[in-house]
Amino acid sequence: MINDPVHTRRAHLVWRNPHTGDGEHQYVVGELEQRPHRLGFHYLREDLLAPAIAAGFEGYVGLPLHSTELDFLASKVLIRRLPPIGRSDFPELLRRFGLPTDQSYPDLTLLAYTGAKLSSDGFSICETFDGFEGAFSYVFDVSRTRSFLDFNELVIGETILFENEPTNEVSPNAVRLSREDWEAVGYINQLQAKTVCSWLQNGIVNATVFRVNGRLHYPSLFVRADIETNSRAAAA
Repeated sequence: MINDPVHTRRAHLVWRNPHTGDGEHQYVVGELEQRPHRLGFHYLREDLLAPAIAAGFEGYVGLPLHSTELDFLASKVLIRRLPPIGRSDFPELLRRFGLPTDQSYPDLTLLAYTGAKLSSDGFSICETFDGFEGAFSYVFDVSRTRSFLDFNELVIGETILFENEPTNEVSPNAVRLSREDWEAVGYINQLQAKTVCSWLQNGIVNATVFRVNGRLHYPSLFVRADIETNSRAAAA
């Protein structure tokens, strides 16, 4: 488990069009902020939303694009992406993402740590790591595992290496994840890759396999990373 998880301050609402073959293309469509008693939420400016709208984005159901009451609505609408806290399987959800079950969490922390994905739509919540400083741990949902992963080979606790891939054709900030023999197993989400690159350049990242699940040809890989940033890493 993660000891003393850092609570999320800000996160992205992310959308992929579930009805096209372009499943890897994701769009940031909104920003979430944890406020004292509720979530703050707003869609991106119209010009920044234009690519998503061109790809078919029409807004999140229950959060109208031009509403002036989105903060009030967001807490009620988005938390429905998670099972109720009182449900018997809720502790298992926490354990799946490395969160201790003996603590309580603000809504945005729960949404961002778990990703809040549903099979019925193309939305998710993406952590921005604002305020994640010093030493902390995080469980990453690894992207593009279908391109690399032999589902039956990885072992829980096995070392995973993080490496910036500046020649990557998608982004110079791409972060490739590999086994100790440098066999690739996937990539960090492209929306988080720039931040992870900064950790690799100015800090320390030690990672291991945390969880592997999914179907044979659609595996999911989750990696726990223990991170030290900036001043702490420099002093190590």
